[in-house]
Amino acid sequence: MHGSTKHDSGITPDRRRHPGRRPRLCHPAEPRPALVILPEGFRAAYGSIVGGRPHNEGMPGIRHQAVVQVLRDEPQLLIMLLRRLGVRLPSDPVPDPADRVLSSTDPDRLKELIADNVFVFRGLDKQVAVVFEVQTSRPKQDRKLAWPAYLTITRAIHKCDTMLCVIGLSADAVRGSAQLIRTGHPDFSLRPQVTGYGLLPAPGGAVFGAGLTVIKVMTRELDLTTHEGRMFTLTSLMTVPDHQRELYTRYIRAAVPPPIRKELNKLMSTVINDPASYCTSLPVLVCSCWAAGLGVAA
Repeated sequence: MHGSTKHDSGITPDRRRHPGRRPRLCHPAEPRPALVILPEGFRAAYGSIVGGRPHNEGMPGIRHQAVVQVLRDEPQLLIMLLRRLGVRLPSDPVPDPADRVLSSTDPDRLKELIADNVFVFRGLDKQVAVVFEVQTSRPKQDRKLAWPAYLTITRAIHKCDTMLCVIGLSADAVRGSAQLIRTGHPDFSLRPQVTGYGLLPAPGGAVFGAGLTVIKVMTRELDLTTHEGRMFTLTSLMTVPDHQRELYTRYIRAAVPPPIRKELNKLMSTVINDPASYCTSLPVLVCSCWAAGLGVAA
């Protein structure tokens, strides 16, 4: 398509509407401008999470989108992360995705305020709202200005205690996100709850193993330069449904450097052509999902 650049990952940003801007993730209720061209079979799963929020150029966008999607897909992972931070949640909490569009609708005061994710944890005795933000690098000033607004607007909408949790995908993102944000008003400063790089438990397990594995790939803590690391990553994806598994494999393929992507493709091609050689260690469903990403008939 004219005005777009094809990436090896198969995901093509379209700059015609917002030159120099990168896709953002949007709530399903938001209008979705056609900012990306997606491979066949991936459009339905991926289209509902792509929008127009600006980010930096290159792979950090894919890493950001992958973690935002994992948080939406894995409610038990949300609870585990918050409890590791010492957050007191309601009894038997059930995370309920909420509208993350926090912008004013007044034309004279219009400013785009769209959080990565907003969840309301409803329990037997109370509810708590949590704004989840994902940072690939140290937050810039616009984030520091927006985050207190996210918190107060979410609190006003849902009429409950509200907090901000940031998942940093690098050491610099974690350090920068943990800094105190001063609003200028006495006794009103915000220090986000922060997790991510260097702070997450080891991936694996049947409950949220796939989600943690994807996040660990995006933080680059999971070593995919080794055959063992690649095998562990792909087999971890067996714990999620087929559509989710295919989406996660595409995110991983898009986010890793070309040499690692080549090795992953080679591994999947080997399994597809000679499944008996890996039948005891690499489930066939993962092969099929990766084959869909490669355009290879399994």
